[in-house]
Amino acid sequence: MSKSTFVSGHSKSILTQGFTAILVLFSGVLFSLAAYGACVPAGTDGNDAIICTDMDTDGVASGEGDDSVIVRASAAIMLDILGIRDPEAIGVDTGNGQDSVFNEGTIVANSSALLSPILTPPDPIPGLPLVWGALIKVGPRSTGIYGGMGSDTLMNSGSVSASASATILPSFVPAPVEGVAKADVSSTANATATAMDGAEDSDTITNTGDLSADATATAAGVNVSLMPVQEDGKEGKSKLNGNVKAKASVAGISAGNGVDSVTNLTPFEVNSSSFTLAAGGSGVEAKGSAAASAKSTSESNAAAIDLGEGDDGLTNNGDIAATAEATATALDVAIGEATDPEAQAKVKAAADGSASAKSTAVGITADGLGGSLEVEPELLTDDTSTTL
Repeated sequence: MSKSTFVSGHSKSILTQGFTAILVLFSGVLFSLAAYGACVPAGTDGNDAIICTDMDTDGVASGEGDDSVIVRASAAIMLDILGIRDPEAIGVDTGNGQDSVFNEGTIVANSSALLSPILTPPDPIPGLPLVWGALIKVGPRSTGIYGGMGSDTLMNSGSVSASASATILPSFVPAPVEGVAKADVSSTANATATAMDGAEDSDTITNTGDLSADATATAAGVNVSLMPVQEDGKEGKSKLNGNVKAKASVAGISAGNGVDSVTNLTPFEVNSSSFTLAAGGSGVEAKGSAAASAKSTSESNAAAIDLGEGDDGLTNNGDIAATAEATATALDVAIGEATDPEAQAKVKAAADGSASAKSTAVGITADGLGGSLEVEPELLTDDTSTTL
């Protein structure tokens, strides 16, 4: 019997010139789910035997010890709370110890982080150049089943899904910022999702059910202009860093470190997507030198099965698909010179508004040496990168 495995990846980099400032109004929604406590008993530092016989929307954390978790209904956790930049959602977390998870129901882990930057530059101080920095970063993570440290047994005959979404909205500082010689208003969005993660040590992972993992990272930059201070008659200087980065990473099954055994008997698909928009920046009225950087970097990685490090064994009889797409857009970075013709001749200006996108999609990846692979489907790969 012949089967096929399709792995695809796509990335493109777009460089766009001409920028019109974007002002976005944002309304945040606080979303939370009540915990029903349908997975009992609660995890402790001892050896626990936890059974989920009804819907539980708070996830399962078994704590320390050698634990057993059986999911017959559902264990879900959804984190979409305004103000949390790095939410981590884990459907079933066994913690440390030699644990076992048997899922015949539904496990869901979703996390998202959305940031709308509101930037307040420092007040100028006459004769003193200022440094301005803003932390603009989000990094949600989601894992359906997490083995943690210890040799674990993870088995899924039901459904496990993980999704993560990271978004940074564009920001605009309407007037030139006076008295600032250096400013760092870079934006970074990272999103990571894994359906089944063995993590550390030697694990046994078996999937005969449904798996899915999706990650999306979107980051837009800050448009701002600097007006540097003139220091005791010296020529003013300005340096602006407005780089924008987005990275999305997904895995259906991740074995982690150790000598692991992985078996997959059913088809599944994982998807990752990243997008960056560098909003640009400028140094204005600079009589000495002005430098502005608005690099746009987008990276997307998708692996259906990641064996990680160690001499691992894999048996795969399912069609697996991984799709990765990355898009990067960089807008014009302008350096405004002084209007005085005599001063214009002295201005040294440098601008970097480059865009780069990279995507990687693989069906099966392994960092360790040795081990054994038994793969029935033919592996096909289609990973393309386009720059416009």
